[in-house]
Amino acid sequence: RKLAAKGLPRPEPDAPVIDTTLADGTRITALFPPLCDRLHASIRRPNVGRKTLEELASDGGLSPEMQQVLEACVSTRQNLLIAGDRPACDLLLGTLAWSLERVARVVILAETISPPASAAGWLKLPVAARTADLVAAAVALRPDYVVADAAASLLLADLLRECARGQNGTLVALIARSSNDALYRLRVMGAVQMTPGFGPDP
Repeated sequence: RKLAAKGLPRPEPDAPVIDTTLADGTRITALFPPLCDRLHASIRRPNVGRKTLEELASDGGLSPEMQQVLEACVSTRQNLLIAGDRPACDLLLGTLAWSLERVARVVILAETISPPASAAGWLKLPVAARTADLVAAAVALRPDYVVADAAASLLLADLLRECARGQNGTLVALIARSSNDALYRLRVMGAVQMTPGFGPDP
């Protein structure tokens, strides 16, 4: 409880359930009696993403052709949607983030990624706080890249809107069974936040 008290959202001192994230991206989840028979807790540290795309390709995780595509997309600040299960998304998003130039302006909306110590221009914002206008404020800083993981899924509609307005270099991970599933979920998220009086396309 003492460790979790430093996280966001900040749990109540006697909360039976804790699910919070520390400043370095460590996520703490705990269940306390009498909700369960005994204490159950999980501490998950962020994926540092220190592997390079070349190393992923040499390990068989990527084809050489896909390595070239991803490198070209990142270097030209294309918007990328990564879809898959959580471990794969975390690994690839961390690898892509690690490949960014340290001198670039990067805004991180992710629990699983922390800025490298040598990257003075990188800013990590607290996704768990879910502050209103967080994405608009992040984009107003004019970053070269925005990196968002699955924890930022509630912010994806806002990110999509900013991409439509011209924000480039957005790297987003979304837990999904397939690319079609990810695109469908994005469409639904966008439809939910449409202006009143307008519905989703048939």
